[in-house]
Amino acid sequence: MNDHFHDEPAHLRLPSAPKTGQGMEPLLSRIFLGISVALIPAICFDLPGLLLGEAGETRSILLMIVAVTAAVVALFQAWRARLRRAADRPAGLLKSIAAEGDIIAMVPVRDLAALDLVLIDNPTLAVEQALNLFKVMVRLLSSIFVVAPLALAWEMLFLFAFGGLKMPLLHAAVTGSQIIRIGDLARSLIAFDALVVSFGAVIMLVAGKQPSRRFGFRNIYRDRRDAYLREQFSVSDDEAITISIASPRFTPVHQRSF
Repeated sequence: MNDHFHDEPAHLRLPSAPKTGQGMEPLLSRIFLGISVALIPAICFDLPGLLLGEAGETRSILLMIVAVTAAVVALFQAWRARLRRAADRPAGLLKSIAAEGDIIAMVPVRDLAALDLVLIDNPTLAVEQALNLFKVMVRLLSSIFVVAPLALAWEMLFLFAFGGLKMPLLHAAVTGSQIIRIGDLARSLIAFDALVVSFGAVIMLVAGKQPSRRFGFRNIYRDRRDAYLREQFSVSDDEAITISIASPRFTPVHQRSF
């Protein structure tokens, strides 16, 4: 470790860009990725409505999937346009690449933008990210269908014990109204429990890296970018990569010496 810093920026050697069919493959892969993103809120927030059997839920789910898919594709296109503008700019602004708090290189913004462009235009990465999101959905559904019934059992026991709900006796005749009342109550409670569990799961997904790992979520694009930077700058796999904001000049506290 020393405090010496070289002013010469480190230029990235970009990976070879995959050959795609005139932009159709990246577009189709983003649509597929958008659908996988849209299914998470559709499942989490429309599942309680399906449990209640409310009319029009199927149409609302389809509309949500279409809307979120279109939003994801539009965000990717806007992101790509910003990266294209940054990649076409002359070298000037730099970003620092740090590993575990140690500055390892100063890289031009245009090089990082060009690297991100190669990654987001790779259909394989989009499909890989979509498959990862499908795994997340499976874990979300397993959480909903395990936790919600358990919560329902405890809620029904509490209502029978303290809430004034009468348990049908085996030696007494059970009326149809009693069955309907208990069934409607159980369906409402399990729909509420499913909503609470799914809402909590979504909060965990967006709260940060550690909570989202419980559901197996990975940012494939960031992982590939960091892996490429680790390989180029000879950083071990167990060290976290951090990229600073753009700065025309940067005076680091520490720089790793090689």
